[in-house]
Order: sequence, then C-alpha cells, then structure tokens
Amino acid sequence: MQQALFAMLRPEEKAVLRLRRLYEQHGYQKYRMGRFEEYRLYLEHKSFLTSENVITFTDLDGRLMALKPDVTLSIVKDAAAKGQTKRLYYIENVYRPGKDGTGYREISQAGLELVGEVTDHTTAEIVLLARESLATIHDSFLLTINHIGFVDGFLDGLPIGARERASLREALSSKSSHTACEIARKLNLSEKDTELLAEFPKLYGPVEETLAKAKKLVQNEAMEEAISALSVLAETLSALQKSDRVVLDFTALSDPAYYNGLTLTGHIAGVPYVILSGGQYDRLIKRFRKEGGGMGFALYLDELTRLPGFAMPFDVDVAVLYDPSTVSPAKLAQVTQEITESGRSVWAGTALPEDLSYGERIKLEGGAEKC
Repeated sequence: MQQALFAMLRPEEKAVLRLRRLYEQHGYQKYRMGRFEEYRLYLEHKSFLTSENVITFTDLDGRLMALKPDVTLSIVKDAAAKGQTKRLYYIENVYRPGKDGTGYREISQAGLELVGEVTDHTTAEIVLLARESLATIHDSFLLTINHIGFVDGFLDGLPIGARERASLREALSSKSSHTACEIARKLNLSEKDTELLAEFPKLYGPVEETLAKAKKLVQNEAMEEAISALSVLAETLSALQKSDRVVLDFTALSDPAYYNGLTLTGHIAGVPYVILSGGQYDRLIKRFRKEGGGMGFALYLDELTRLPGFAMPFDVDVAVLYDPSTVSPAKLAQVTQEITESGRSVWAGTALPEDLSYGERIKLEGGAEKC
C-alpha cells in the first residue's frame, strides 16, 4: 500500500520525502516558519538577498511586514543560545522576483543550516550532505566547492582600495586572466602579483589535483589556512569515495560581507541554472551580534520541473467518462476504485475539461470501453 501511495506522488514530492529522510538521518530537525517576517530584517541585510525587491504590506498593528524571500536569515535570527549547535532543515516557499524579471514567483526550497560551532568535522558533514542531496535528485550532477579565503587572502596583501579589489574579484569570477592582468598593470602591481592573478582562473578541476596546483601559489597565512581546510575536506571525500562529481574552483567567489570560508554551488544536467548554493557564513552570524558560526545550503526545488521525468506527463493517468442515465453510482465507484487500487490516478465526469491531460480514457455506458 505504501509503495502504491509513493508511486502516485509527483516527482518533486518524492524528492522532498527523500531529502527529509536524508537530513533527519543525520540529526537535523525540521524548522518551521510563517510566511511573514518584519521587513526590517531584510532591509538590514538586503545585500545577503538575491534581490532587494521584497513584497511588503502593513500589518494590522502598523508593522511593515514582508513575504519571506529567504529562510537563512530567519534561522540565524532565532539561532541557538551560546554554547549550543543547532542542526535544522527546512522545506519552505519563498517569494522572489522571477529570473525573467516579469514578476514575483513563489519558489519552493529545501535546505539545511548548522548554527553554532563550525569545525572541520561539521564542514565535511554539510559538504557530503550537499553532494548526497544532488545525488538524491539526479545521477548526473556536479558540486563545486571553494574556500574564498584563498583569493581574498591574496587580495588582502595587495596595496589596493575597495573599488580596485572589487574589480579584480569580478575579473577572477569571470575567469578572465587577461582582464585581471590589465587591472593589475594599471594599478602598478608587481610582476609577481600580476602573474599570480593570471594563474587563479586556471585553478579549476578535480579537488586533489587542483589543490596541488594551488599549494604552489600560497603567499600568506590566510591562503595557507584555506588550503589546510580544503585538504582536510579532500581527505574526507577521498576516504568515503565521494570525490567524483565534486570539483574545486578557486574563482567561484561569494559575497565576502557574509561568507568567509567554504562555499558550495550545485548543478544538475538539464537545468541551466544553479540548483544548490550555500557556504559558511560566520560574518552573517556576527552581524546579528551572535557568537559562533554558521553553514548551510539551499536547494531550489522549483527548478526540478525542467528535468526530463520530473514534469508529470499527464494530469491524471485515467479519465473516465460516464453517462449518468445508464451508469449507476455503484458501478462508477467500482471502476474508479479498481483504478486507484492499481496505483493510478483517476478523474471521472460526464464531459472532459479542455485543459485536462490524461494517459488513458475510459467511457462507461453500462460497461467500459477504452479509447
């Protein structure tokens, strides 16, 4: 019976159940939140959001409220007390402008957050869960990891201002060695620093292989710390034979105002957009004047409908048309019951709606005729 019920679920519903089981198996508890938060939460941390556009309204008590565009901010706001580490997962809808810019969309998300003490052990746990989350959805996936302390550590050692730093970061994120070198020469940086900048966009590929290349470019303690953290993670992935489908990209740079360590990006074959994103956000924790750190990721479930096999081929498996003058309620109930007990979905009526799609049609006129 349970297998039949599971078979009737839509592909995205099956994915949610598998993700829930995965997260709960690893000790994560479900986090529930309302649809609304006070708007000031998002106003104060708008650079953390994917878009500054938020749907707002005035509550009956006069407070300016917002339909939530994000879940992580709410979790951090309600973070655990000092000395505690909280493991939470969520399956929520958020409200953001669509990618085409034509209007707001209700977007389904699943994800998890660890708030408290972030260690090499918990970092490995979250990276492995991100990898398994992608594997749960599709066989053909790619998880990209990075430690932004490597590139940012190098930039910290250059005699440049914030604007020049942002320009170099943008060039590196675009994997443009040429642009990075042009900027470096305009800034009169040393030939050595210019050559190093040109090497960063090449640091992409299998984790251990890319890590070996990056070790040769280390210039300071911050870069060494990034390499050390990634080396521990690489060792864990290798020990569990989970290094496949994971790549290291040192120019996958997230916002340094919030992220400070490892970052994650996930892709699935057949989906042109990022389907998973996250990382370590200790700086966000500090912005809330809380102690400890935080790390997590979000999975964008609404993108799954782009995958072959994830969009339901029909609204119902079987459409039953019947003549109420010749088919008794008992006969109709018997036919529909047989269909549902076989694990298929059914619609029954006297006339087919124009927008209803179905796999099979049955016409009842005191009997059953398939067509």
